[in-house]
Amino acid sequence: MTAPQPPRCTLARFVPAQMDVEDLKRDGWNNHRILVVSADDPRVGWIERQVIEQLAEKLYGRRAARG
Repeated sequence: MTAPQPPRCTLARFVPAQMDVEDLKRDGWNNHRILVVSADDPRVGWIERQVIEQLAEKLYGRRAARG
C-alpha cells in the first residue's frame, strides 16, 4: 500500500500543512504567555480543573446550559 499523494491542482499550495496543536500551545505559552488548556485534559487534576473553570467563569461568564 502506498502513502496518499498530495493534491496536484494549482490550489494545492494554499492547503495548510498539518500542525501539531500541542506544539502550537507550547509556543503560545513560552513566547507569549498565552495558556490554552481544556478543562477535560486528562493531565489536569481535579483541583486544577476547578481553578481553570473558576478563572474561565471570571473572565468569560458561565457557560450556557447544553440541551
